[in-house]
Amino acid sequence: MKLNTKSFKAYLKVQKERQLVMQDLSEQIGIDISFSENEMIRNAEEAYVKDVEKQLAEELDKWMKLALS
Repeated sequence: MKLNTKSFKAYLKVQKERQLVMQDLSEQIGIDISFSENEMIRNAEEAYVKDVEKQLAEELDKWMKLALS
């Protein structure tokens, strides 16, 4: 399994797009509900880590099936 930063960048891009929507909504309702830069990065990191953990679990499952067959 190969990890790369492209997938993290994709998660960060999604969070940046989400941030833009939240800022627009904040302006419309008059209450700031947007995320800070740190929160945005943390959300991207959490999603990335969750994805990596899922990929690792799938790879481990494949290896175990091969080892036991």
